[in-house]
Amino acid sequence: MRACGFDETVEAGVSVGYVLPTNAADLVNSDTVSFYDYRSQANQLQVTNGCRGACEISMSGSELPKIAFTDFIGSYLTPSAGAEPVGIDWSGWLSEVAFTKDNVPIITLDSISACTEAFNINFGQSVARRNLPNCSSTVLSDYEVTGGMTIVAPDVAVQNWWEAQQSHAGVTLYPFALQLGTTAGNIIDIACAEVQIVNIVEGESAQGDLSLEFELSFISPVTLTAR
Repeated sequence: MRACGFDETVEAGVSVGYVLPTNAADLVNSDTVSFYDYRSQANQLQVTNGCRGACEISMSGSELPKIAFTDFIGSYLTPSAGAEPVGIDWSGWLSEVAFTKDNVPIITLDSISACTEAFNINFGQSVARRNLPNCSSTVLSDYEVTGGMTIVAPDVAVQNWWEAQQSHAGVTLYPFALQLGTTAGNIIDIACAEVQIVNIVEGESAQGDLSLEFELSFISPVTLTAR
């Protein structure tokens, strides 16, 4: 996450928090990672240093949530003789939890708990390679956080999402909150105080209900907390 530009805050024994910086200099100077690619057919090790990239989180009905790390670019190094790493300790690896009612006790938009089929958030980092005299690095220059959410449409008399989305009514911003996991040490929270619905598309759920697919723009900082 740090190589995707996130600032990390560690509260020992309690939580680890991530948020994208509002200061462009902090984004440019974010941490990097190295990738190791071992090819046993030729005893070949390829190392790529100074990598930065982008990320996206997606969740959908009864499946395991996923974090996709994309567009990672780094410095090329000539492949060399190497060996497959040994002694990797997986004992601290936590079990994944599916996107279900029991595992997601909180997912709300405007404090409304709608039946949710899917959610995704794309942090939209701009990744580019800078290769100039005296300067060679991967640069994160900007980001735009967008996403989507698909819900089973509620009775319009109870919640009319269309009214607030109409442009002539002005811009309406909603708070968003999600909690994945219920066991301490295996919980991830995603929160944003100001989210705008920029488009609504009608569809049909797997059970034949009317569904609403929201396109979302995250206006204020999004926080991710592992606790």
